[in-house]
Amino acid sequence: MKDKLYFGMIVGLFLFSLCAYADVNDTDGDRLPDEWENMYNQTGNRLDPALNDTDGDGTFDGDENPDNDGVPNYDEYLKGTNPNKNDTDDDSSCDYRDNCPLVPNPEQTNTDGDEMGDACDDDDDNDGVPDEEDNCPVVSNQGQADMDNDTVGDACDNCPYVSNANQTDTDGDEMGDACDTDDDNDGISDDDEIENGTNPLDPDDPFVDRVAPLAPVNLTAVAVFEGVIRLSWVSSLSPDVARYNIYSSVNESEFDFVNVTFVGADVNMFNDTGLLNDTEYFYVVRAEDESGNEENNTNVVSATTYAAGVDEDPDGDGLPSDWEDEYNQTDNLLDPGMNDTDGNGTYDGDEDPDEDGLSNEEEYWYGTDPNNPDSDGDGMPDGWEQENGLDPLDPNDGDNDNDGDGLNNEDEYKYGTDPNDADTDNDGISDGEEVANGTNPLDPNDPPKPPEEYLGGGGGSTVGIPLSETIELVVTDVPKLEIKTIEMPEFMIVDVPCSVVVVIKNTGTVSYDVEVDADMPGMSRSFIEGIDAGEEYSYVFDVVPGAEQVGAHRAHFTVQSDGKKIERSVEYSVWTEEEFKYRDMLRIIGPGIIVDESGKSVIVEGCLIDDVTGNLLVYIDDELVSEIAPYDDGCFRKVIGIELGPGVHVLKITAGDKVYEMEFSVADVKSADEMADVEREDVIDTPTGSFLARYVNTQNMYLVIILLIVLGMWVKRNEIRTFFGASSKAA
Repeated sequence: MKDKLYFGMIVGLFLFSLCAYADVNDTDGDRLPDEWENMYNQTGNRLDPALNDTDGDGTFDGDENPDNDGVPNYDEYLKGTNPNKNDTDDDSSCDYRDNCPLVPNPEQTNTDGDEMGDACDDDDDNDGVPDEEDNCPVVSNQGQADMDNDTVGDACDNCPYVSNANQTDTDGDEMGDACDTDDDNDGISDDDEIENGTNPLDPDDPFVDRVAPLAPVNLTAVAVFEGVIRLSWVSSLSPDVARYNIYSSVNESEFDFVNVTFVGADVNMFNDTGLLNDTEYFYVVRAEDESGNEENNTNVVSATTYAAGVDEDPDGDGLPSDWEDEYNQTDNLLDPGMNDTDGNGTYDGDEDPDEDGLSNEEEYWYGTDPNNPDSDGDGMPDGWEQENGLDPLDPNDGDNDNDGDGLNNEDEYKYGTDPNDADTDNDGISDGEEVANGTNPLDPNDPPKPPEEYLGGGGGSTVGIPLSETIELVVTDVPKLEIKTIEMPEFMIVDVPCSVVVVIKNTGTVSYDVEVDADMPGMSRSFIEGIDAGEEYSYVFDVVPGAEQVGAHRAHFTVQSDGKKIERSVEYSVWTEEEFKYRDMLRIIGPGIIVDESGKSVIVEGCLIDDVTGNLLVYIDDELVSEIAPYDDGCFRKVIGIELGPGVHVLKITAGDKVYEMEFSVADVKSADEMADVEREDVIDTPTGSFLARYVNTQNMYLVIILLIVLGMWVKRNEIRTFFGASSKAA
């Protein structure tokens, strides 16, 4: 009788222990809760809570993928996505590649580059500060510095030193209105606009210009002939100069600017004629803008006219004596009484001391500085400017693009091209295009010309095209052909369609037919399309690779027409779903997490699949709590003393750049009754199987201990009977 009693106790305790671990929500053991299966049971996704393979095809319901989105039912359950819809949130990104599968985010914006898009990421900049508390939610700023205390962090504040919580930036120049002196970016300061009664926030508000232009510089005056003084200056840098006003006087102390001569904005040299002989004249040149504003510089220069009968060039070197005195320097010896001052056999007028391509005599005639190779400081030598029809005294003409080839005059000088010829080497490609594409605008064979048989549309040729460029193949007398873009995903998932887009453009002037051949693993496509002149045609290929095509591949595209052929290859990779899912994860088999009821210690254990060098780093809630050296067999076990509060926590184990991560819970233990509800099991799927993450409470531990004690008593019945004070024989 006692034996039966003991046996009944053992069976009852055993069954009770099993019940303690049973998952009452998953009747058929297919890892899908019964309620979830009932909710999503459809014709195309048969889900029966009582059958783990409802459609009888040999695949468990949890591993089925009815909507062909690359995410099996079990993963849909874990993610909360719809197993009968490949794009749960209808944002045109299928669930398997959607970084926020439950929140629409068609742009897939992901500021911090983690696996979670901004639409569902509570820390978009990954600086450890939640977005709702972050004063720069999309710019990392862990310290939350905010010098002006306007609730906008310095890292993203368009006026970090001036309070402007609304971040208003009228002209969009990344400088907020609060610290921008020209809010509408119309070239007129806010203060001037307010003073003139116009709107400082409206660039189109009519403005009465009251700001004078900048003054011309480097004004010189030299007597060049009898009764003639030559003035020269470097033009004003202001773009709105309308003219220059030349004031003259014979008495500097009584300078009243009565005598004035007006010259155009493009003039920077002036001969003042009809002057008295042997008389000193004083001059000021001032700029005036289109609104009539004149600047008031007092840069006075003077020169004395020659006396009657005096030879202004006594040494016959082509240079007036006063000019030689004005520009005589150590490197430019100029003596009005010597025509070869440095005795090198070259007349002073023929010397070029500043090596700008102009002789001293030419510098004299053009009014430039013989001791400065770039008189107006615009980056172009005086001689080069004069040779190419530019003004060596105008500092603004370097910004002009005289021939419209995309290079301004200063760039033309830098690259050695002709500022008046858009295609210096006459190869059919403009100088600006060649510079932008990295080819030589001075070499007609760079880029290489098509072969002879290409001309007139005959023959054919293959041109390799860098992936990052758009190329145009130029052929005489036939339409131009261009592959504008080819987009191929970096990777594809087996049985999940991805697309490649080819855009062909007819950049010629004649309509023609184009033939496109696409050769990709598992599929070749060819089509002919008529394309009008100046139009483009887009073609989308849906690629569905098979399982046998896993690995690296290359898609090859050929576009041809009228004897022209252009080819491009694009490389990409194909993954299995499991490989893709775990490609960046640290893979671990069987790690268990045991948390004691007080939340003061955690046991972490498991075995590594990946080859790992060095130790594992263990983080709980992003805090480094331990470092583990795996055993020789790749397994590990560590008891970590750490006090955790109740609720959900995150375990993260890292090895190099691979990361394993999972959540676990700590109960708020207040009583034994509450502890009875703590225990649960989580089955975590990996590429190599499943492991059990178990959370244990003291009640269940007591049940197991009692079970073991009773089992031992039953096996050793003699000792048990003795324990109860009687033996079978005595009975």
